[in-house]
Amino acid sequence: MKIRLILLLLIFSFLPFSCKVQSDYHLPDNSKIKDTEDIISFSGRVVYKNFEGGFWGIVSDDGKHYDPLVLPKQFQTEGIRVEGKARQRNVAHFHMWGTIVDLIELKTIDEGDSDNQ
Repeated sequence: MKIRLILLLLIFSFLPFSCKVQSDYHLPDNSKIKDTEDIISFSGRVVYKNFEGGFWGIVSDDGKHYDPLVLPKQFQTEGIRVEGKARQRNVAHFHMWGTIVDLIELKTIDEGDSDNQ
């Protein structure tokens, strides 16, 4: 009985943190990027590709394909508009779809924002 109570308390103590919805993403401070020449700035749409096991990517407004190593869950929605910064990674990947990137910043942008169309 005590173990169940302790487990319930632990679960409910972490629940508020797991429900937080964010529309911005920033790389943790301990991962600051030092080389600015590898930084890519982009705006575009999130896409889901249903091959090679399925994965999320970003097609920029100028048609470039970016394959983030990690796309935070709050951005995993087909067709949403985003803008951000990323660092290109020179690694081999089995998707073979676009440029492999580490996201530094990412935020959703409004469909009606005339600067981003």
